[in-house]
Amino acid sequence: MNDEQFKGIFKDYMKRKGFKCKKDNCYYWIDDTIIVVGLQKSQWGNDYYIRYGFSLRSLHKNNEYPKINECGICGGFNSEIMNNTVYPLEDLDEDMLLSSIDRNYNERVGIVISDGLMKYFSVYPQAISAARKSLKDGLNLS
Repeated sequence: MNDEQFKGIFKDYMKRKGFKCKKDNCYYWIDDTIIVVGLQKSQWGNDYYIRYGFSLRSLHKNNEYPKINECGICGGFNSEIMNNTVYPLEDLDEDMLLSSIDRNYNERVGIVISDGLMKYFSVYPQAISAARKSLKDGLNLS
């Protein structure tokens, strides 16, 4: 699989889920929550990471399109290919990629869309310590 195919499959999937894509990031807004899912090219080879972030609109009043590293909490999808977070393009086919994106989306992003950001922290309580103070304060998690 090449870069263009990988990006196309990823963006098509995210658009089907209702996300708006800008460059390599896709955005979804629900209530006060901003959800960002995006691609990050590895500097070490022909590999990609799929990263996600959650934040509050109230923390980004002048920016509806924050970068993932500007979000209150971020993480990465887990690839089954190498049993870590990297997606090696030479080892991927479309079915493998879609299966991985779908599983990760449902486990991490979908729960926030269906049940809210607090559900994410109840499923992944270790994420509370990794969240930015501004997000914790906004959610009364401090």
